[in-house]
Amino acid sequence: MRTDRYACAGLLALVACGSGEPTTPPVSRLSFAVGPSTRPATVVMAPSVLVVLLDGYGNPVRGATDRVTIAIGANPTGGTLRGTTTVKAVYGIASFKDLSIDQTGD
Repeated sequence: MRTDRYACAGLLALVACGSGEPTTPPVSRLSFAVGPSTRPATVVMAPSVLVVLLDGYGNPVRGATDRVTIAIGANPTGGTLRGTTTVKAVYGIASFKDLSIDQTGD
């Protein structure tokens, strides 16, 4: 039986959420291992944004392969997030390699 679950993390203006098949131990939250960088508009963020899937004790869930989606959480300038915004975690880490935002903002 599939049980939907969602975990989210927020940093700066980006929010990442994931859901997927139950894993052991279960994923209870996400954390940015490498958060969004400050770059001029339209420039790909470097280094890549990395999101770690964590269990209830804050330990990485190395076997997690959930899909993680990243989006702009607060968007007062009306920016658009570009790049691959949903990736499948590998060994409990979701790597977003080509993200950029088309507007400069806080």
